[in-house]
Amino acid sequence: MAIKTYRVGKVLIEASQIFSLDNATLNITMGVGETTSIGDDWRQLVALGKQATLNLTCSYNPNDGQQSSLRTECLTGDGALSAVQMWEDASHYFAASAMLVTTCNITKAVGAVDKINFTLEAIGAISYT
Repeated sequence: MAIKTYRVGKVLIEASQIFSLDNATLNITMGVGETTSIGDDWRQLVALGKQATLNLTCSYNPNDGQQSSLRTECLTGDGALSAVQMWEDASHYFAASAMLVTTCNITKAVGAVDKINFTLEAIGAISYT
């Protein structure tokens, strides 16, 4: 089996690309509730709802417009974003119609490239095209 190396991936937020992107991770999880009765041998679960989280790591550039707007949204805005897309190649992407910026972390390191990390949480459904 061959391992595919993506070289075209990108993240667009409200139609603008995030530059200096080092890593993007999309996690889609299913919440579950337990309905196991006392004495049952196996746990019984019921699906509750899906959740999506997008984690971004970039080489920090305070002059980058998208990094600056995400940082500002996290610090002083309501955190709401629309039209977030994570492209995995030239023609396929995951899309969220609305996300919230829930964290912004800046790492300043002596002798290393400064990093900025963002966490975005989906408000609604995620689609794949």
